[in-house]
Amino acid sequence: MRRTRTGYAWIAICAAIAVLIALVVFTAQNSQPVQVSFLAWHGRLPLAVALLAAAASAGATAAGVGSARIMQLRRVSRRLAGVEEPAAGQGTGNVCDTLEIPMVETQSDRGLPDQTLPAPVSAR
Repeated sequence: MRRTRTGYAWIAICAAIAVLIALVVFTAQNSQPVQVSFLAWHGRLPLAVALLAAAASAGATAAGVGSARIMQLRRVSRRLAGVEEPAAGQGTGNVCDTLEIPMVETQSDRGLPDQTLPAPVSAR
């Protein structure tokens, strides 16, 4: 049976519902208030809220650091590929235009029959 985008969407929705149910159970079982202190802030809030806030802030931090690293690697790969970066504010706004990555040359591009290119020989 062939898998479709709709099938994958259905699986994603079912997984999201399962996670949502788990969060509701987690919140219900951890509703007792706890004292929370961070720098100059002090307060009481439910344990589940404190734990979920900590997890969300950790996820946001990881996403921020990961995004910065991906942007850095894209910049380096463009530089190595010889593609100039557009000046600030001089893009079309299209992501595809700003990520001009050269295509891999195939044998059909050179007028040869379309076959797999041999693997490059590694320098040892």
